[in-house]
Amino acid sequence: MDSSLLLVYLAAMFGLFYYLFIRPQKKAQKEHKEMLDKLRVHERVLTAAGIYGVITEVGEDTVTVKIAEGVQVDFAKTAILRVVDNN
Repeated sequence: MDSSLLLVYLAAMFGLFYYLFIRPQKKAQKEHKEMLDKLRVHERVLTAAGIYGVITEVGEDTVTVKIAEGVQVDFAKTAILRVVDNN
């Protein structure tokens, strides 16, 4: 009887852990990948290094970001955190 109750508790804990941690993380990863797939030239972005810039070229695994007049830097696509408003 005690072992069956223990199995119920373990299953409940796993289900709670899945819905509180694993599922939201997978959703966020999926949304980030979709955002990276939709990157376009002239979009203003924020990189993981905290640099704001405008995309000038999009490659398969990299993007070129203009961070100042005459300064362009290549970043891995995964280093782009988000697209920001052009304001």
